[in-house]
Amino acid sequence: MSANMARSQVILRMPVDNLVATLILHDGERAEVMLFLPGGEDLARLLDGTAQFIPMVRDGRVCLFARAAIACLEVPARPPAADDDGLPVEKQRAIVKLRSGGTVEGELRWTPMTANARTTDHLNLEAPYFEVHREERTAYVMKAHVASVTEVRDRKLPMPTGKLPR
Repeated sequence: MSANMARSQVILRMPVDNLVATLILHDGERAEVMLFLPGGEDLARLLDGTAQFIPMVRDGRVCLFARAAIACLEVPARPPAADDDGLPVEKQRAIVKLRSGGTVEGELRWTPMTANARTTDHLNLEAPYFEVHREERTAYVMKAHVASVTEVRDRKLPMPTGKLPR
């Protein structure tokens, strides 16, 4: 009897895309993993889902990670979309401090929904995560594991001296 026939359930093979990622758990533990994305879906849709456990390959073994334990998933950045519809994009450099003490630094990007284009408006949207962009990587940070987000001024600009301009 083959291994598949001995299982209590038939294993169906569905087309999936494998995505290599860096996983950061709620306690700060980091691991290189491989995610399984159903054909045509992206990581954002997986993170918005309702499944309590997400399968990943870690150290050559399939592990089921509790969604609630995932603090951040960092993946290779997607190439920019060819058609951006001409929508305005706000950008803000930031340092995200996780509850575990770890940090994720990069650029927040969003399309403002109203005249208010504040970072806080973006972070308070309904999605359970937000993206932090760095060079060739994008971190999907789960809001439930964030302790603070600090806006960073462009390091090329002089820092304020505390004196008011005349």
